[in-house]
Amino acid sequence: MNIVFAVACIGITTLVFSMAGVKIGNLFGTRFKSKAEFAGGIILILVGLKILFDHLREV
Repeated sequence: MNIVFAVACIGITTLVFSMAGVKIGNLFGTRFKSKAEFAGGIILILVGLKILFDHLREV
């Protein structure tokens, strides 16, 4: 396979999916901003607690 073709395909695919992600993120961000921030905070707290409990179990 031609390396230039492979790199171009990967680059174009990445560009398209990134642009779609930004567009969808803006759409949902304006609609669900406060709920998304709350859910993100809860997820971060849960990940932190999991890491804490995993490290406490090793001791």
